[in-house]
Amino acid sequence: MEQSTPYETHAKIMRRVSKSDTCKYGAVPATTIPPDKPCVVIFGGELTRTIKDANYYASMMMRLIDFYGLRGVDVYSAYYDFDTKDRKAERKNVFIDARSKILNKGATKQIADTQYIQDLYDIIIQPRIVDSHGDKLPDLVALQNIRNIIIYTHSHGSVPAYAFQGIMLNNMRKYGYETNVIRDIMKNLLIVQHAPVSPLEKSKFNTVSFMSANDTKMNFHNKFSEYVTEHNEDLLPSYFPLGNFFAVYGFTYQLIDEHQINGLVPNKGQDMLTPDGAIIMAAERNTLINGLDAARRGVPIPAISELIAPVLPSDTVRPDFDTLAQNGESFMRLMQYDMRAQKSNER
Repeated sequence: MEQSTPYETHAKIMRRVSKSDTCKYGAVPATTIPPDKPCVVIFGGELTRTIKDANYYASMMMRLIDFYGLRGVDVYSAYYDFDTKDRKAERKNVFIDARSKILNKGATKQIADTQYIQDLYDIIIQPRIVDSHGDKLPDLVALQNIRNIIIYTHSHGSVPAYAFQGIMLNNMRKYGYETNVIRDIMKNLLIVQHAPVSPLEKSKFNTVSFMSANDTKMNFHNKFSEYVTEHNEDLLPSYFPLGNFFAVYGFTYQLIDEHQINGLVPNKGQDMLTPDGAIIMAAERNTLINGLDAARRGVPIPAISELIAPVLPSDTVRPDFDTLAQNGESFMRLMQYDMRAQKSNER
């Protein structure tokens, strides 16, 4: 039987602004985010505990946006007040909830307060679907408000983004949105994830993820994760439609810091990346920039093949979606063959 936790977790948001004599580091607290203005909100890893930590992510994102000359896009970043020891329990609970009751037979959820997720939701999502009087917004207004935001996550940051699905679904039902409208609006929220540590399947959002097979901190608690751990050397840069994710054998030559964000900005840290790693990192930054450009123009999110496409003719690394998809199909066929052979040998 679950017990109440002895404390509440919380989260806050900062906004990236121009540096000045009065704002030396270009970071200011933010209690609201205008729903009618294009923006990206970053959920960093579990060690993002201070505004300085959050600003690390925000400054990196700002460099990326400036590199491509995007204008009119605001950058926000979250930071957390929680005990990091409880986040492992929280992540385990997320995977338990995501699986069926049959698969979860005997699984026990652990105590982990998640008030910080509600804090973030109330700032980021709630004002996009409900007005200041607590009334439902017109469908098209809510749709455009959701299109105006992209959430970028790293590591544990994927957990609150994943949890937003259940909160938002229940909220929209509560305020009277029709089922088909809810589905459409939620699918217009683009979530871009680097090294996620939450379930990838059956996302109600438009969630696309990027990861390394040599990232020891990631485990999706399924057959795919088990197989990749044993056969990661066979993984070319690949796209997997089931889960909507891109993966590579390794981002860096030494296979160090595979969980970290290396080489996101085209003119920074590229010498650390292998040619294959550079392809996946280029696909990740293209997804961010093409997604933000769509938000800026108020149009629907492009298809995944267009999201990862090169932004500029001068881009030196140019991911090819068809090749990545073919690589993913080949890897899945190899996995299925090996698993059938193993099952046959066990009989």
